[in-house]
Amino acid sequence: MSTRAVIARQTDPDDPGRWEGRYHHWDGYPSGLGRALWRAHHFHFHQNLPGMLTYLLDQTDARCGWSTIVDRNLALEPVSPEEDMAGNLDELYGFPPVSYARRGTEPAWLIDQDAETWCEFAYVFNADDRTMTIYHLRSTARVCVPLDGPEPAWLALDRQMWK
Repeated sequence: MSTRAVIARQTDPDDPGRWEGRYHHWDGYPSGLGRALWRAHHFHFHQNLPGMLTYLLDQTDARCGWSTIVDRNLALEPVSPEEDMAGNLDELYGFPPVSYARRGTEPAWLIDQDAETWCEFAYVFNADDRTMTIYHLRSTARVCVPLDGPEPAWLALDRQMWK
């Protein structure tokens, strides 16, 4: 499902509502992208939050956002949406590589808390507090997930955020 979201870092240590990040197109609800981000932090990046944010926000392929990182293999080289849609990546890799939105040669696209977008969720990381705050951008709903705590009940968070 095309539930659009933003993967972001907090930009003001004194104001958790100030952030900047990259677009993510598919499965942006908590049990999709939230789960993928939490698990990437724990299992792929081995709790190296700065390294994860560099990969997801600062590298060349991230400049224009992501088509999807949900249920993808972050160890593989990112692919274009066209390569992703060709359909043989599952057969080649099991879990296919992440898919960027557009090649990084196009103008960079950063989204902040003031941008008027069609995104429904923002996943905002605070490196100092080691938290991921999930904002529902169409309401006032938000929840703070400690990155060093147990894995959340993602479907319960979906229900909480969609109220």
